[in-house]
Amino acid sequence: MPELKQKNTFDNWLSLHKGLIFKVIRSFAYTAMDRDDLFQEIVIQIWNSIPSFRQESAVTTWIYRISLNTAVKWSKKERKYSRSEELNTVENILEENKVIFDDRLIWLYEEIHKLDEIVGQLHC
Repeated sequence: MPELKQKNTFDNWLSLHKGLIFKVIRSFAYTAMDRDDLFQEIVIQIWNSIPSFRQESAVTTWIYRISLNTAVKWSKKERKYSRSEELNTVENILEENKVIFDDRLIWLYEEIHKLDEIVGQLHC
C-alpha cells in the first residue's frame, strides 16, 4: 500500500473512531501518562495493521480488536512492571521504623482527633 494512501486511511480512521479508542484506553489506563502511552501503542498498531486490513469486517470492529488486544498486552506488561516495583518497597516496610516523632506532630494529631469528636457530637 502506498504510504500516502496509508496515511489518508490512518487519518480517516483516527478521526472517525477516536472515541472508541479512548473508551478502550480509559478501561485499561488510569493516569494521564498511562493513557498517553497506551494511545501511542494503539495508534502504532493501527498504523501497522492498515496494509493487512482485508475488509472482511467493519473498520470499527477491526479498530476495536486492535485497540483491545494492544491494551490487554500493555496492561499485562504494566502489571508485571508494577509488581516488581511493589516488591522493591517491601524492604522499606520491613525495616525498623526510623521516623523521629516531633512534639508538634503529636500535638497536631491530638487536635485532629478532637475535631473528630466534635463532629461526632454534632451528628448525635
